[in-house]
Amino acid sequence: MTMQSPAAGVLPFCFVDGPGPSTKEAYFLMGSQSNSLHGKSTAVLNCFWGYSDADDRDDVHTAAREGGEESLYCFGDVPELEQVLRHTEEHSKGMSAQLFRGCFLLNLGHLSQLQMDCMVRTFLHRRWSPELSSRLTHCEKEMFEVRWVRATDLYRHYGALSRGLNSELDAETTRDWKLRGAFHMQLVSMNWRKGALHEICCEGRSSLPSVWQRSATGKIYLSGESPSDRELMARPAKTSRWRKKATTKHHHFAAIHAQLF
Repeated sequence: MTMQSPAAGVLPFCFVDGPGPSTKEAYFLMGSQSNSLHGKSTAVLNCFWGYSDADDRDDVHTAAREGGEESLYCFGDVPELEQVLRHTEEHSKGMSAQLFRGCFLLNLGHLSQLQMDCMVRTFLHRRWSPELSSRLTHCEKEMFEVRWVRATDLYRHYGALSRGLNSELDAETTRDWKLRGAFHMQLVSMNWRKGALHEICCEGRSSLPSVWQRSATGKIYLSGESPSDRELMARPAKTSRWRKKATTKHHHFAAIHAQLF
């Protein structure tokens, strides 16, 4: 019997058309959250990851729940994500479906720019609209934005650091996507020259099955119906001291939401 990890989550990735004919570029979807260090709060990127609950059945269940909650279901709801992760584990063609223990890679397949933007907009709408934000749980509020990060940039940065070399990217490029400490240390300790990471970042492909091949499933990120805004609105609204005390970050993203919607 496999021992359950204390934490689990998902790291979604997709492919887009590259600059040359028949070439593809990969992007990872990450969440941005606050990280307090020495009394200062900074924004860091992380996978959609968290500690297991007492009633989680196994790592896959924890990963699906945390992935759905922290991403505000912008690429799938919890039952569907759990089904997809189990399917990926069973049909991974000898390639590990886990980036590291408990962190499951989620292949979203080939996406258009419109579909990628739609995921980001769905998240921002649910996170920062006054009507929906007041109905979210603490875990659902953990991220304040989601962002697509180019896989080749991660490879050039962490692939070099993992070999004890200096990053191939300049500080200006990496400043906007500083990773959370534990996630950062995991990537530094990995072998970027083989396995799933090398396939995704360097070859523009993945042996892991694409999870959105069915048209019915594809509606998840096109219409944002899993769960729908109507279901979230059915929850009772909550008030808190945090909501009563306006913050600079809240004003910033509320302004973004007003411009988009």
